[in-house]
Amino acid sequence: MKTESLLGQQTYKKKGGIYTLDDDTFQSKVAWNKYSNVVSIYKNPNGEIFAGCYYDILKSKDSGNSWVSLTENAEDGFAYFYSFSFDKYGNIYGATRRGVYYSVSSKNQFKSIGLTTETILGIDINSQEWIYVSTESGKMYISKDHGSSWQQLNNYPLKQAHCLYINKNGIIIAGTEDGIYRSKDNGVNWEFVGLKNKYVLRIIADTNGNLIAGTYMNEIYYSSK
Repeated sequence: MKTESLLGQQTYKKKGGIYTLDDDTFQSKVAWNKYSNVVSIYKNPNGEIFAGCYYDILKSKDSGNSWVSLTENAEDGFAYFYSFSFDKYGNIYGATRRGVYYSVSSKNQFKSIGLTTETILGIDINSQEWIYVSTESGKMYISKDHGSSWQQLNNYPLKQAHCLYINKNGIIIAGTEDGIYRSKDNGVNWEFVGLKNKYVLRIIADTNGNLIAGTYMNEIYYSSK
């Protein structure tokens, strides 16, 4: 896997809000009544956008032009979502400071489904509907029954992974505090594949399946197959 840097360090002038790209200019599409950093933002298979913030869970059905708060529908009023993942029905799984949360897409009522003593940083679901999560304590867990039970993956290298990405072939990519790790056998074994000493915060894939990684030092890296 060949990796190259796309962008050097950048300076950010604004910390709050959600922005969309329109005619090569980022325009704000949301304003809060109170200050709130956006921790994560994802689109589900139905085209709905979910934003996890310090104090709110926001949802948009119109590409970001308008937003509604779902915070009051979260169990215990909890809203700090580090990341989201969606099953094939568009149901929502969230990685939070108090474990894993779940909501049926049509109801938007978030409830806890386990690992409540762990801070969950990354979450993703494979084609078998197995849920993988990474924790602030450097552990990795799997659930094969939609969150009813969880098992720790003992061969994971105990690296804090802020993000997880699973491709259509079931390969798991973990962006960690010390580079990128990969598993080709459903999380049984792991190998280091690049970006040593880089704290990887987010991993996405382009339409060809190539990976794009963002780091804590405001760098962006691209990996060809």
